[in-house]
Amino acid sequence: MRTVVIKMFCSVLSILVGLTCLSGQETGSSVFEIGAGLNIYGTLGATGGPFRYFSPGIYGEYRYGAAERFDIGAQLNYRFGNGESDYFVHVGQWKLRFNQVNLKAVADFKMRPSRAVRPFIGVGAGAGLIKEERIGDLSKVSWTVSPVEKWFFGAVGPRLGLHIKRFRVAIETDLAFDMEHWDSIATATALNVGYSF
Repeated sequence: MRTVVIKMFCSVLSILVGLTCLSGQETGSSVFEIGAGLNIYGTLGATGGPFRYFSPGIYGEYRYGAAERFDIGAQLNYRFGNGESDYFVHVGQWKLRFNQVNLKAVADFKMRPSRAVRPFIGVGAGAGLIKEERIGDLSKVSWTVSPVEKWFFGAVGPRLGLHIKRFRVAIETDLAFDMEHWDSIATATALNVGYSF
């Protein structure tokens, strides 16, 4: 599965690079964008541990035209949804509720910048906070389990998509990590649709 995803990403990237043209765009302009998306969690494979369902998210983004084909900016997003814990013998599972906030810096390379349909590729890097609420009977657990847990994480990942006039469709991945390992619960791949103004 990982090989298929990498090949698809490389194919899309090569197509987008092939669409690049030499037309310019005014630098120094600012754009605000608001949007919503659908998120899947984990590292696109079997991750073990708790499971998080598909969930919605909302975001706001600011971009500044730093150069003819290059935007820099920041994105704040909020993801929420439900999941399930591991299955424990003699205990079973309990339901999980997640609330997640991410703030990241973004940089995009714009192709065909003066056209109505403008592909882009980019990257984002930042940090976030996730709150996990455990819902159910935790009294059967033989070890101490907190009903609410919060933790911080770092995130980095690619983004690509299309601007279509004032609308924007993008696929963004945030690979979440802490000081010890990748965090599959906070890692998200989103299909976002936004409106720029």
